[in-house]
Parts: sequence; structure tokens; C-alpha cells
Amino acid sequence: MPHSEEHLLAKSRDYVWNDDFLAQMAKRLKLKSCTNILDVGAGIGHWTKKIAKLVAKNANIYALDQEPQWTQQSFETIPNKNATQNFQFINGNVYNLPFEDNYFDLTTCQTLLLHLANPVLALKEMLRVTKSGGLILLSEPENFKNYFYYDNLNKNRLVEDILAMAKFWILFERGKIIHALGNNSPCSYLLFQLAKLNVTNINIYQNDKVQTLYPPYHTIEQQILIEELKVNLARFSEPEQYQIAQNFYLAGGGNITEFKATLEIIKTDIQKCLKAIEDKEYANVTGLAVNLISAQKL
Repeated sequence: MPHSEEHLLAKSRDYVWNDDFLAQMAKRLKLKSCTNILDVGAGIGHWTKKIAKLVAKNANIYALDQEPQWTQQSFETIPNKNATQNFQFINGNVYNLPFEDNYFDLTTCQTLLLHLANPVLALKEMLRVTKSGGLILLSEPENFKNYFYYDNLNKNRLVEDILAMAKFWILFERGKIIHALGNNSPCSYLLFQLAKLNVTNINIYQNDKVQTLYPPYHTIEQQILIEELKVNLARFSEPEQYQIAQNFYLAGGGNITEFKATLEIIKTDIQKCLKAIEDKEYANVTGLAVNLISAQKL
């Protein structure tokens, strides 16, 4: 399934991780010893740029994506292309990586496997191109944990509405799985499948980043989050996005009456949040449910 352009270009992707947390992970995983690195499904290079700071200064770094327009943008936006690290930007498919066996010290991806109909095949292919003793590093979300969210408006919401909104996204997620278009909360499934493959030393690390909104909303990250709220509200009026949401919801076990009613609740809720932000009366603390899963190839 092709990347979502809106998701790929979202500026918030640069604010998913605290850099000192990633630096600590690099120490634990000894990433500085990695000199041959593959970032699969690199998009425009959000994760590639992060990884480049964590590995050897003379590393060869390959950023691979199946869509040429993202590969080109990655080439244009990743800094230090003329520094000591060697970057290569390649078109290719995760199910058939254009590399020989046992080639990379580190094979990694960020928010790729949740979009795939067959993440196990992708994992096997990533392992194929990784050296014995090399690392697999997966950065994937657990969106399910964000379905029951709280903010300072929560005391005024009906409990029934909170439950309806959570149910909406749970059924949406199940429907996406049924349609074989990925899994928005894949970490437990990936852990189960990875444990059956030719790996050892499986570890999981939870992101320590917290997204916050509070008056006067002056930081760049907060401004980006507010813009994304507006984008999410507008999305529900787009016929294509509406139809996708409806298809997933119904496939997940919901009915059309519930879908329409709950969608109105969600839209109204976002509108109330945006109005409270405009009035400087809104605050929200959201933990980013993103995990790092590491494993060593035997």
C-alpha cells in the first residue's frame, strides 16, 4: 500500500522522539559500531536522519522507499550528504529488497510495518539482508493506547461519548486489519512473530516523549499539533476518506447508524478543542505510544 502523502509530510514526524532518549538507546544497542545501515520504507527521511546521528561517522546509509517521489525528497532533505557518511537513496520493495544476503549491520524501519498486509514476510526479508549478529530495529506505534484520551475538557464530556469515540477507533482498526491494509497497533503481533524467527536478544523500549498542548501554544511543535487537529477535522468531509473510514468501521463490526452518529461526535469534539485552543482554554498531555523493538540475527 503506498504511503499516505499527508502522513509522510506531517511535520510532527520530526518530534516523535527525544534525541537524548535515542542517544541512550544507541549506547545500549551499540549502534556506533554499525557501518552498513538500511532504512526500509524511508519516506522523506525522518527516521533516516535520526539514525544517521546514532551510527558510525563513516557509515554507509541506504534509504529505501518504493515510491520515487519520496526517494527524491529524501535525497534533497537529508543533510550532510557530502560529510563522512555515505548516503544512498534507492527505490525498492520491502518484500523483495535489492540487496544480497547478510549485507547490513543494522536494518531498521519506522512506521512501515503497520501499513503492510504481510509484515511477517517483510521481517523475513529484512532479516535476510542483515548479517549474522546484526541488528533489526523496528519503530512502530501502539495507537490502541491513545483511544481513551483525556484533556481538561474531559469532565464536560458525556461518558457515553467517550466510550463511543474509543469504540469507533477500535472498530476502525479491526476493519483495517480485515481489509488487509495493515494494523495500527502492531507491536504485540510483531513481537510474537519476531520471536518465531531466527533472532535472539529481543528487547522492547517505550518512547519517553510526551506531546503537550497548553496556553499560549507558542512552540513550533504545539503549532504543528494544532494544524494537524484542523487537518483531521477537514479529513472527515473528504468523500474518499469518509468512505474508507466507513468501510473499515463496518468491517470491524459496527453498523452504519452508529458510524454516522459517532462521526458527528468526533467532529464536534475536535471543533470544541479548536475553539478552546482559540480561547487559550485548552490543555492536553498525550503519551506517544511508540515502541522500539530490537533483535539480533543469529
